Amino acid sequence: MVETSWSTRLLRLIDSKEASGELPSLRETSIYLIGSGRTRNDPADLDLVIVYDPTQVSSRYALFLRNELATTVEGTFGLSVDICLLSTSEADQSQFLEEERAVLIR
Repeated sequence: MVETSWSTRLLRLIDSKEASGELPSLRETSIYLIGSGRTRNDPADLDLVIVYDPTQVSSRYALFLRNELATTVEGTFGLSVDICLLSTSEADQSQFLEEERAVLIR
């Protein structure tokens, strides 16, 4: 199983881009890896989920973060990126993360 491979790469990328100011802070969110990137070294694309607390992050800002993260990941790894946004209540009610066996990146 290669769960740590892409999750580690993504964590390092996010941390370094945030530290350099090239990516806005994602600290008020949780980021998960789902799909084939969880288990394959050579996925066709990367599928991520951003879970945000609407009392801390507006939905408009969450959309902005999604776009910035997608651009950063695509530019770095050359893979298309699909990012789903869920509020904390949506994540809790839907059980989507559990069903997808999501790997917490951060």
